[in-house]
Amino acid sequence: MPDQPPYAYTAFGLNIQSEIPLPGLLPGAPPVALDATPVWVRQGETPTSLAQPQFSGVLYQTSEGEFLLTLENIARYWVRNGQEVIVQTFPNADEAAVTLFLLGSAFAALLHQRGVLALHSSGIVIERSGEKQAVLFAGRSGAGKSTLAAAFHQRGYPLLADDKCAIVLQDGRPIVYPGYPHLRLWQDAAKKLAVDTEALPPVRADLEKFSLPVEEQFHAAPLPLRAVYLLNTHNALEIEMTPVSGMNKFRQLLQNTFRQRFLDGLGMRPAHFQLASGVAKHVRVVRISRPMHPFLLDELADQILHDLEGSHAASAQ
Repeated sequence: MPDQPPYAYTAFGLNIQSEIPLPGLLPGAPPVALDATPVWVRQGETPTSLAQPQFSGVLYQTSEGEFLLTLENIARYWVRNGQEVIVQTFPNADEAAVTLFLLGSAFAALLHQRGVLALHSSGIVIERSGEKQAVLFAGRSGAGKSTLAAAFHQRGYPLLADDKCAIVLQDGRPIVYPGYPHLRLWQDAAKKLAVDTEALPPVRADLEKFSLPVEEQFHAAPLPLRAVYLLNTHNALEIEMTPVSGMNKFRQLLQNTFRQRFLDGLGMRPAHFQLASGVAKHVRVVRISRPMHPFLLDELADQILHDLEGSHAASAQ
């Protein structure tokens, strides 16, 4: 490993030492680190296959302590022991795509290796009774996580993470570590939010999805997790909100784990189950079904705030 890589960043509470620039990440060491072990991002040769893969999926292989992802015409990523990511960039690859998959799938595997719950969600910060807390919006791709987080951001609520949130248990309490200070918005979502994409960089050259920087309203320190809202769509015209209880909370956290299929072969399933179970015991989980069209974005944000106020009042009694 290099003694002094040229770039230092923080994301998900990790001290990232990188040989390659990672635009969009906060520079320097995290104000509160997840642990003392740095993550090294290096350029170099990677194997075309793991020596003894325990599981092989589409485009990836896993074994205990190792993850290998191959994306044609972009890069190959070799993630080892939650401490190192080696990136072999293919000729003529789009640099933005290389970074996108590094911070997405490769870092998801790295968080799994470190025993962190990577939830497929975006997160904002709320403040109740003088305490800042994290509220997450989880769901499949296209459910509206980033759009909803952006709507709250426009209302003055700081962003904590977009698309992927890192959760651990500290003294039995779920804690969310911040991601990086930008939102990724599809063109239609940006239009709903009156965001001009003309000067925004695309996340990939072939996508109408853009990176919106939010450095001035980004919360860079970890926070306790207050609630998770599960976003879904239905054919009705109303918004429905249904609290989730018992084992169903645990199941929903498993289902919404980012790239949870990567856990097969890594040897981390038992630890992941235990962590998800611990988190489920201490957070409010609410299932939301909203109309596909229209989105009812403002109405949805209002109902979530009303639910948070009601649950806060009930817990204070």
